[in-house]
Amino acid sequence: MPDIFINHKLIFMHNPKCGSRNLRSIAWQILQVHPSAYIGGLNDNKLMLVNRKGQQRVIENVIKEKVPKHLDYTWEHCSVQGIFKLFEDFKIDPTGFRFLYVIRHPQDRLMSGYRYDLKSNHIAPDTSFSDYIFHNDTIEGAMPLNTHPINQFGLGPNGQEHIDYLIRLEDFETGMRNVLTDLG
Repeated sequence: MPDIFINHKLIFMHNPKCGSRNLRSIAWQILQVHPSAYIGGLNDNKLMLVNRKGQQRVIENVIKEKVPKHLDYTWEHCSVQGIFKLFEDFKIDPTGFRFLYVIRHPQDRLMSGYRYDLKSNHIAPDTSFSDYIFHNDTIEGAMPLNTHPINQFGLGPNGQEHIDYLIRLEDFETGMRNVLTDLG
């Protein structure tokens, strides 16, 4: 689930293997300095809600019926369509929200995914990088990374693109400073 700052009307979209942990860390820092009502996903059908006073609460079993992964707004990597589903379910007016994405060089992203999947035992330890990135029916490989191209990940329910800020992970610090300065 992306980080949604209700009062700031800002959403950090979490593109897989593109600095999501960094974004989440920055989100918590922003909440300390510039309080806002906040919604963030914890995966496993849980949401973290924070009010303007910084009080936190976790809601479990948020989504009652199974939905496709891209609409599961409790999942860290849901799409813009999932965010609009959350807005609808929580009766939040989506007008004026800005969407921030971090992208990464494709080779670095694939290598990061490969190392993560090896470390997490999602793939066999003897899986080669070549098998990981090329189609191989016996392993899941890089397919989850390929399901998040920015031009599809950023589309809303009416096919409208919601990409306001785009930062390259390779230039993360400067990019974030520029965006946050622009936002005041």
